[in-house]
Amino acid sequence: VQIIRHAPPQEIGACSHGEFESLFVTPGVVDSIGEIVVSGKHVLQGYVNTQHNLSTKIDVDSNIWHRTGDAGYFDAGSRLWLVGRCSAAIRDCNGAVYPFQVEYAVNNVAGVHRSALVCHAGARVLVVEAIGREFRSDCVAAARCIAKFHIDRILTVRKIPMDKRHNSKVDYVALSQLLNAPGERYRMATIEWLSILFRSVRSAFQRVMHSFHQS
Repeated sequence: VQIIRHAPPQEIGACSHGEFESLFVTPGVVDSIGEIVVSGKHVLQGYVNTQHNLSTKIDVDSNIWHRTGDAGYFDAGSRLWLVGRCSAAIRDCNGAVYPFQVEYAVNNVAGVHRSALVCHAGARVLVVEAIGREFRSDCVAAARCIAKFHIDRILTVRKIPMDKRHNSKVDYVALSQLLNAPGERYRMATIEWLSILFRSVRSAFQRVMHSFHQS
């Protein structure tokens, strides 16, 4: 298993070991998140549709590495952490944020059945599938645990679309279509008071953290 710098979903091509190693992310730095690539006897060497191989396989001196399309990083203990799909990353003036960095924290908040982070209308939007109305009473906890990720809005939906092949994976394409659908097809947990509360809690948390680092 290795982690390479993010690259567009296109052919990297055949390369030498030295060229391959030059693609690795630098461990221990802020931008050390990259795309997870794997190699070994258990890894499929190619697809019937050879065109698909160009964007998913890297030939390193005849040794095939598979580009998983998943983003992750190694911590100081060499443990691999998964942060979501590379294609689902949100990059804006606040930097980059990956779905799992937010979703795994929010999913542990009481009243939340499932959550998903998307970019909608140019904003970072946290979509929540709540258990009844419980989430509203725990929105402060949710805001605190994701304050550093600069979330702009929180929305609730009755059901977050899931990948039909893997019911544990959010279907981000279907979710974006749901949010873009005409009419009020989703309920907004951003009832005005909740939006104000969320922003104020986030700002307060950031001020406290800033003061802490200054002291």
